[in-house]
Amino acid sequence: MITHKTLGYQLTDDCIEQCAQCIERSDATTLIEQFYQEQRGVGGRRTTGPVYSILGVLTIGLALMIIGRVPSLAEILRVLSALPDHQLVRIGMNPARRARSTDYPSFWGWLTRRLEPLDQGIDLPARRVTNKEHRAQLAARTATQQAASELARDRLLIVVNRIIAASIEDPAPQGGRGDVVIDESIVLLAGADKGLGSRDDKRRGAAYSGKFFARDLADNSVTDGEKVRRVGKRGVGIGITAVSRLGPPDDLYAIAATITAVALHHPTSASIDGTRIALEMHQLNGLDQRLGPRARQPYLTVDMAYNQKKGFNDMCLDLGYSPVVRYPVSWNTVFASESPEHIVDGQPAGPVQLAGDFYCPVAQSMAGKWKLVRKTVDLKDGKDGFDQHDRRLEKLLPLLMGTNSRPYRKRTRTGRPKNGEDVEDQRVRVDLVCPAVQGRVRCPLKPASLSVNDPAICAVSGLF
Repeated sequence: MITHKTLGYQLTDDCIEQCAQCIERSDATTLIEQFYQEQRGVGGRRTTGPVYSILGVLTIGLALMIIGRVPSLAEILRVLSALPDHQLVRIGMNPARRARSTDYPSFWGWLTRRLEPLDQGIDLPARRVTNKEHRAQLAARTATQQAASELARDRLLIVVNRIIAASIEDPAPQGGRGDVVIDESIVLLAGADKGLGSRDDKRRGAAYSGKFFARDLADNSVTDGEKVRRVGKRGVGIGITAVSRLGPPDDLYAIAATITAVALHHPTSASIDGTRIALEMHQLNGLDQRLGPRARQPYLTVDMAYNQKKGFNDMCLDLGYSPVVRYPVSWNTVFASESPEHIVDGQPAGPVQLAGDFYCPVAQSMAGKWKLVRKTVDLKDGKDGFDQHDRRLEKLLPLLMGTNSRPYRKRTRTGRPKNGEDVEDQRVRVDLVCPAVQGRVRCPLKPASLSVNDPAICAVSGLF
């Protein structure tokens, strides 16, 4: 029920001006009106009641968030009805046709029509229905309806991220290298209720963009509520994957942590699709500060839930980011190149990957099952832990291979590619340089390195 109560506060001119300028910089008003004109039909009649504006709605909504009020439609209408004439003129509304707090039905109808092109579920009821009914409604969509839903989702992401980008006062702070952090937050749309759940006989929330979820405290995973060992936060929610910029590794706090782009999706422990969309919006809005094609790639820091997901490495390769991640304890961190192209005289002679870096194949026998990256507390617990760790690194690090390229995709076959050839058939490659060629070790496979008499250079003879 909408109550018609008196407004207990007044927005200042500075607040209105600041919010209006932000909305105008984003071009959100122009985009929404453009989408509406593209989708609306012909005909209609002129309104005889209050005249509203998208600039006014977005400006007041932003102002309410700044002062800590709930930006509901009813509250926005109450503020619009109480604004002085000069503030109404600033946000594109006619004081002579001022809205009243009792005009909620007409205001709701006008705004619903304007925002329909951004609503990916306009064909779904905004009330609680069973999951079986909801899935049946989604399955009954025609190809045209599905395409319209996807288009509305893309439009919404564009508008939301344009507003976020416009709210950033300094889009290119000094010292930025494009390094970012990705994380997902889950916003509850409805708390856990007996009638809500993920089974067919349970109901989804009234907000069809959300989905029922439950966080398992045993491993911090997010599921649909089935087979949860230790139940944590649960309910109907929406996932928001956000990109935050920060300073370079040697001065992280030189740039204030600022959200630059978001993606909206169902709750997950880590959404790779959401991460890709958010990063693409971050780049599209001109907030990517990478220095150039020959400079180091920006770092992408994520928690351990992301790098375990399929498609994470491909996303980093496609968008040009160098991931900073943690490895689960159960993961193997030693991978040898044992394909036929890397076999010499019956022995693997290709590079060995240790904790994400490539080493001479001799390093595999040195590393064994030893973890190259270890916790400080584990080193403290062991006898001579630090000294032993340093001695191993002293032997291992000279075998680190140089790089002549970043990772890139290349066809497995020679010759001209076919039209429309699938990129997934291409392998990821990197051009490496032997450490003996770089003069860091002596190796019988590189005779020129054996003539170097520098005592600081170790020998790997006898290991092949």
